[in-house]
Amino acid sequence: ILYWLLFNLLMSYLLYIFETYVSGLSNANTLIENQRKELTIRNGELRLAIKSIEEVNKRVEDLNKNLEVKVWERTKELEIKNEQLVQYAYINAHKLRGPFCRVKGLVMLKDLVSKSSSEEEQHINSLLLESLEELDDVTNKIQRAVGPKGSVIK
Repeated sequence: ILYWLLFNLLMSYLLYIFETYVSGLSNANTLIENQRKELTIRNGELRLAIKSIEEVNKRVEDLNKNLEVKVWERTKELEIKNEQLVQYAYINAHKLRGPFCRVKGLVMLKDLVSKSSSEEEQHINSLLLESLEELDDVTNKIQRAVGPKGSVIK
C-alpha cells in the first residue's frame, strides 16, 4: 500500500506539474496571439504613416521645383534691373554730365561776355539751347532705360 500511495502521490505531482506547464503554454500562446494582433494593427498604422510621409515628400519636391523656377525668374529680373542700372550709370557719367557741364559753362561765359557784342551773346544762346535740347534728349533716354520696359540706350 505504501508503494501504491507513493505512486499516486508521484503521479498527482507529475499531473500537477504537467497541468501547470500546459496552462503556462496556453497563457503564452494567448499572449503571443495578442501581441501578433497588436503588431498587425501597428503595422497598418506604420503603412499609413509611410504613405503620408511619401505624400508630404512629393509635395516638398514640387515646392522645391516651383521655388527653383521662381528663383530663376527673379534672378533674370535682377539681371535686367542690373543692366538698367549699368545703363543709367553710363548715361549719368558720360552722356548726362557732358551737356550739363556745357550749359553751366555757357551760363558762366554769358555772364562774362554780357558786356560784349550781341552777336557773341546770340551764339552763346544758340549753343545753350542746343545743349539744353541734348540734355532733354538724354533725360528722356534715361526714363526709357530705367522704366518698366527696360529699353536699351544707344
